[in-house]
Amino acid sequence: MGSLAALECAARHPERVSRIALLGTAFPMRVSPDLLQATRYRESEAHGMINVWSHSSYAHYPSNPGPGFWVIGANLRLMQRQKPGVLHVDFAACDAYKTGFERAAQVKCPALFVLGARDAMTPARAGRDLAGAVPHSIVKTLEGAGHNLMGEKPDEVLDALLGFLRA
Repeated sequence: MGSLAALECAARHPERVSRIALLGTAFPMRVSPDLLQATRYRESEAHGMINVWSHSSYAHYPSNPGPGFWVIGANLRLMQRQKPGVLHVDFAACDAYKTGFERAAQVKCPALFVLGARDAMTPARAGRDLAGAVPHSIVKTLEGAGHNLMGEKPDEVLDALLGFLRA
């Protein structure tokens, strides 16, 4: 959700933004009508849908790269801590956002796109399309990763970010 805000900020304020990194982003960032309705009226059901769609298949098994860390449970707990209604407002904003390609073309700074090859929430192909509209963009696709990149591939995300910031 934050990647579209970062894109908007970089486009509107090029004098204040020297680099941006967008993780698990896409444009358009459509939200399933069933999920959008669930975020409004049945948040616990929405949490389950998001957890299924945000993780690659390996996250559902005990092969997580962080021993003792339950990716699905941690993500669920974070969502449960949100105030009621926040999830719906965020998802509705993503679904309604229309100026992605226009803003992308206005970005003046280097941009890193870190995408999950198995991302069902924001498909990598839509992230690559958006990256193609940003001058000076770099795309790093993490194999085997879903949408929850930092939970599923923390080392790879950190390596990509450090490499980009040090370049």
